[in-house]
Amino acid sequence: MSLRFTVINPDKEIDDATENDDWVSAFTTAVSYFEYYGARIIKKRCESLEIPRYKDIVKNMGVSNIVLILRLLNMVDRDTYQKIRKTIQERNKLIHPERGGIGYRYSKQKDRARELLEDAKECIHQIRQAMEQQRSNES
Repeated sequence: MSLRFTVINPDKEIDDATENDDWVSAFTTAVSYFEYYGARIIKKRCESLEIPRYKDIVKNMGVSNIVLILRLLNMVDRDTYQKIRKTIQERNKLIHPERGGIGYRYSKQKDRARELLEDAKECIHQIRQAMEQQRSNES
């Protein structure tokens, strides 16, 4: 009998993409983790408040709405919220070429992108900690 599981390591995924100058993947991965962990926090909160049909509502939320709700619930602080928003904006520029292109041509742009991604990794860890805190509060 074999066990199937997934190792979730956002730092490695983001770092690997960055090392390969795959900026779209790096930023998309970071934003995906914001969305994944954020949605889990919101679902748990809705469950605890016995909000009906919350699964449909959360399933249709975009990442911007998810992080806004995390901020309103004080699950992330103002600084983290701002960093997350910058990461989402940068991801949007990269995946929508009319907003700024698919990659970076200059080292200054790459350096700024690396800084944003380091901030993003910190934010992912803060959201995960908020999720763990929420879980321990329910126990």
